[in-house]
Amino acid sequence: MKKLTFAAAVLALLVVGCKPKEETVITGPDGSKVTATNDGAKVSVTDDKGNTVTSEKSGDGTKITDSKGNSVALGTTVSEAALGLPFYTGSEEKSNSSAIVDEPTGKTVMSVRSSKDDPDKVSAFYKDKIKSATSSNTNAGDTKMATMQGKLDNGAEVTLMAMRKTGEDTTISITVKTPKK
Repeated sequence: MKKLTFAAAVLALLVVGCKPKEETVITGPDGSKVTATNDGAKVSVTDDKGNTVTSEKSGDGTKITDSKGNSVALGTTVSEAALGLPFYTGSEEKSNSSAIVDEPTGKTVMSVRSSKDDPDKVSAFYKDKIKSATSSNTNAGDTKMATMQGKLDNGAEVTLMAMRKTGEDTTISITVKTPKK
């Protein structure tokens, strides 16, 4: 019941808001705290052990950061430089679908895009850009899919999936995980 009451307080805090540039703090019965700005741009949650997670509007998306230095940028625009690979020619980024995860052990960049082209054509485009690539193509009923896994020259691991249902565009999902040195 305590968690439900605390969750309801958090929801009320986010919906109601306050005056400009003010923060509202709600403390739960276990000592955990929620702090939010009135404009909904920033919300911090601290548990009873002092661990904090902050969610804040960042550019075109939302950035979530914890007290250990881990962060996730959701719905953010990903560049080719951040991905480490060129985007498929003529593809368009799917709104609010890409993400960047930054952890002490490495960085993961995910770009989700769409194209009118067939998944096999997308796979062929990336074949020479991904080293030691293993790939597979599947055609199951109304869904066609091409997948590929391999590495970049810098050692980053790449996973590519291009999937299309009959009558729809191809969705291209590229994930690049780079370990920190």
